[in-house]
Amino acid sequence: PKWTRRVLWSRLDIGTSGALDSTIPRLPLSALATDPAAFVRAMTETGFVVLTDMGEGEKLHRDMMADFAAFVAGSDESKKLASSSKVYKNERHVPMWYCGYEGEQMREAFRVCSGLRDIGSWPSDQFRERWTTLTAFLQGLCDQCLGILLDKDIR
Repeated sequence: PKWTRRVLWSRLDIGTSGALDSTIPRLPLSALATDPAAFVRAMTETGFVVLTDMGEGEKLHRDMMADFAAFVAGSDESKKLASSSKVYKNERHVPMWYCGYEGEQMREAFRVCSGLRDIGSWPSDQFRERWTTLTAFLQGLCDQCLGILLDKDIR
């Protein structure tokens, strides 16, 4: 089917030619504090919600990605030093690096398991610090969302 997207009020409507029509609720991050009932309603009605206007989180992400872009523009030697020697197979049984730098023709990535902090070699100390800060922000956001849904503080 041909997918089209249009923003309507605070919702993103994805229209198709038939039975797959759905509405994805969108809420600004600030609504978690100012109107948590709206978040609960959205989750109850659809099972998910897109949080927008992430403020600090957007800045953290931009800063980390700028560090990554500088790393990718650097030497092949620095990329090699930030690569893992451990390989695993993904869900499609394709060999992947466990963590660290991974480069292919179509993309370059730096893999880190969110629970794993000491991976040996990062693109830079600043990248590690920013990744850790962004991860903590996102984990806190997940805790906040879950706490709203469970109606208790889970932190």
